[in-house]
Amino acid sequence: MRRGILSATVAIAFVFALGGTTFAQPSSEPMSLDFAEALATDAKIYAELYQVNFDEAVKRLSVMASTNENVVEAAASQGADFGGAYYDNVTSDFGVVVRTKGQSRTDKTVIRRGNAELRARSKADREARRAERRALRAKFSVADAEVESAETILAQDTTYKIRFRGGAAKSLKELSDALAENGEQVRKIPGFQTSYIDQKSGEIVLLVVKGDVEAARTAVSSLFKVPVRIDEVPGKFVDVALRGGQFTIEQSRQYCMTSFAVKRNSDNKLGVMTAGHCQSANPISIKDTDAKTYALTQSDAFDNSADYDQMFLSGTPSAVAEFYFDNSGTARSVTGTRSRTSTTAGNGTLTTASTVPGTFVCHLGQKTLGSAIKAQSCGEVLSTFAHRGAGTTYNGSYVLVRNTQSGAGTVRTSGTGTLICFEGDSGGPFFANTTAYGVASACLWAGGSKSSPADGSTLYIMYSSVDFFATKGYTILVK
Repeated sequence: MRRGILSATVAIAFVFALGGTTFAQPSSEPMSLDFAEALATDAKIYAELYQVNFDEAVKRLSVMASTNENVVEAAASQGADFGGAYYDNVTSDFGVVVRTKGQSRTDKTVIRRGNAELRARSKADREARRAERRALRAKFSVADAEVESAETILAQDTTYKIRFRGGAAKSLKELSDALAENGEQVRKIPGFQTSYIDQKSGEIVLLVVKGDVEAARTAVSSLFKVPVRIDEVPGKFVDVALRGGQFTIEQSRQYCMTSFAVKRNSDNKLGVMTAGHCQSANPISIKDTDAKTYALTQSDAFDNSADYDQMFLSGTPSAVAEFYFDNSGTARSVTGTRSRTSTTAGNGTLTTASTVPGTFVCHLGQKTLGSAIKAQSCGEVLSTFAHRGAGTTYNGSYVLVRNTQSGAGTVRTSGTGTLICFEGDSGGPFFANTTAYGVASACLWAGGSKSSPADGSTLYIMYSSVDFFATKGYTILVK
């Protein structure tokens, strides 16, 4: 187990055929939430968190779910001066901010194109779907009118602004290079938990445990020639005792969770991903919706490093591209994936598959510690360059998600926020709507330890991005 980080897992709609028995996928396949239904579910959470109305929440999340061509073009237009980009969820005029070392440019209005298939859906089709899916929607307190409002918004073109902000002190590439160059020294700073690049402020940020901040400031002063900020945190990222997950069992106790169904490319074997630090010397089984347990085989090639945190679990399965996301027993389809970013060439240029800071994402975990009840909780992507304090090398390959205080769009300082996690949540899915983002890896609690506060309120969660599945020879199943 890695010190300083928490494990998280989510159950996936998974079919095992063992001794003629199947589970999680009855002969009559249950309904899974489609994109508009999933979007409506998430929009209700976003609307409460940022204090906007439902339709505005849908519009914003629909932009985040797009392929980012306009953001990529805006970032690329800055060349080596590109300082970063992020979604601005706080201001009433939602949009993307692109920072640059050059001069500010005029704001640009861009369009997310509407979905032609939804535009073509007839009134009769809507009425038929309303009757067919009403019970499913009721599980999530999502009204037919809300789903149809989401469909209407998705069908239409949505405009938003890209705002250029000049005068950045350093480019994203310069910050990334400085962090990589000094990474080994940074890891040795007393109380160091993680580092990341804050694309909103244009700074390298170090999270340091309370009590070690002054020593960290002294150490950092001789290392960097770029803007650096030290943020105090109440405790450590924790690799918790592997218990509390809903679906994997180790020695008759709840263990880690699972995330997304995958295929191993070398032999086309189907299975499911969990976190690499969930590897155990003891047998692991899975407990699914039929309350039965089934043996799993752990991959010998598990990973628990500064780059990624993943392990392949297999049995004799037939897997489907779906995942559970709350306690309803209903699954969402996986319709796409979203990688973190590319930082290996040029100025760290984004791709259309990149995750932009400010993106609203959710994960599945326990509702309370040790509970069999699962809960969806959500936060905002803070950085796609976070360092995971494990292994012998220094890298910034993890995505850092922060809890935000209701309506404030800033790190949680009071109240409960929405992001929670408990020991045993490792390995679970990070997602938005029906898009797979990553595997939960580590948590830092608001009270500084896994038992404080008791409600699981969490300042930060790290996840390992799904694009690293391919690195080790796995393909995520997508409908």
